[in-house]
Amino acid sequence: MMRELFHLDDGVVSFTEAVSRVADALSPLGAAARTVAELSALAAELRQIALERQRTEAVRSISLAALGQRQREVELAAAEMRWTGSEVTLSSAQLNEAISRLTVQVMDRYISEDERMIGHQSLQTMAKLSVQLNQARISGTVRWSDDLLNGGWFNALWTSIFASRLELET
Repeated sequence: MMRELFHLDDGVVSFTEAVSRVADALSPLGAAARTVAELSALAAELRQIALERQRTEAVRSISLAALGQRQREVELAAAEMRWTGSEVTLSSAQLNEAISRLTVQVMDRYISEDERMIGHQSLQTMAKLSVQLNQARISGTVRWSDDLLNGGWFNALWTSIFASRLELET
């Protein structure tokens, strides 16, 4: 943590007691003692700022590397899900029932934050999907992995709707 060796209030610079004590130790320099101590304090703060900047950049780089690694892992998991076959066939009644049940679950105050976050994301995805499927009133297969993991649910939905079968109940 950086220590402030001086304060700037309304354009007036004041130094800490530590600077005064160093100036006292430099008294053999005469009138220059105070100036040397104050300039040394400013130089020390500049050095601290540079070190803090380097530390912050190092932490940032490590954080970005960790995020990049996690993103690659999620992308690999998504690719594996697509590879193993993630196409499902369901009716709009099944989708509506799932939305209803998940809504009740997400409202439970005793569930974990992770469960709540996943539930909310699933509800958003399924609600959008339900609207699109009901508007389309055509057959197709929903590729859930594209919808959930790529974030491009709209394009994936329209591509997959025309690809396979999904029977909608009206």
